[in-house]
Amino acid sequence: MLKQDSTQYRGYRNAGIRLSEDMLPHLGKLYSGRTQIMLPSVHAFDEAHTVMLVEQGELSREMGAAILKGLRDMAEGEGVVEARLRVGGGMHSGEHYLIRLLGEDVGGRFHVARSSGDLGSVAINTLQREKLLATMGAMNRLRRTLIQLARQHTDTILPGYSFGQHAQPMTLAHFYLSWVATLERDFDRHHGAYKRVNTSPAGAAIMVGSDFRVDRQRTAELLGFDAVHENCAARSSSSTPTTTSTPRWCSRRSTTPWRSGRTT
Repeated sequence: MLKQDSTQYRGYRNAGIRLSEDMLPHLGKLYSGRTQIMLPSVHAFDEAHTVMLVEQGELSREMGAAILKGLRDMAEGEGVVEARLRVGGGMHSGEHYLIRLLGEDVGGRFHVARSSGDLGSVAINTLQREKLLATMGAMNRLRRTLIQLARQHTDTILPGYSFGQHAQPMTLAHFYLSWVATLERDFDRHHGAYKRVNTSPAGAAIMVGSDFRVDRQRTAELLGFDAVHENCAARSSSSTPTTTSTPRWCSRRSTTPWRSGRTT
């Protein structure tokens, strides 16, 4: 297998290493485009994984300090996304950057006990967690606004429609609170999805974990996950289910206030 010049390291998906010829340029661009959104999450995982490896004795303190300094300098200098896009490698861009900076004997070690599956799964869970938290926050802000409006319209009467015809009179406050109740149910669905997403797949490798001394619970703690995804094969072979969190009211409720289709 060819050994690359560390200062020009381009990763293992190259001719003479894992491939018999260089990857087509458009495939590399496609890969980079798909992984760009994941890079901040991968960066956090790189830092947490390094700390865990030092604590477990898989990396020396000196190596760990050099790696963490390199990652910090990347973030404070050029910027995480910018630097990682420049060196290439997508989710493995941290390894590219550190090998060029510190050499293969140091930068090549911090990826020990991980796979591409670890990187992708952790990044996806982190992104989904962030999106769910943002959506739940927006739901609560909307619920708060609707409750405030309901207080102002307890005596505002309007007709309730069912199948295009007058059904029963109701107050505008009653209608607003019906949305509050709907959003409460959808918040609960999102919270259920959050609990499933906020488990750490780190340390699962690609299927059956690693023989290296890793502390999966410690990595999960450093990344802010509530628990560890216990079955490595299940974690690496399936995506995290968040579809149950999709707000059903987006498709089922009318946007015209007095045509809710409800009679009670």
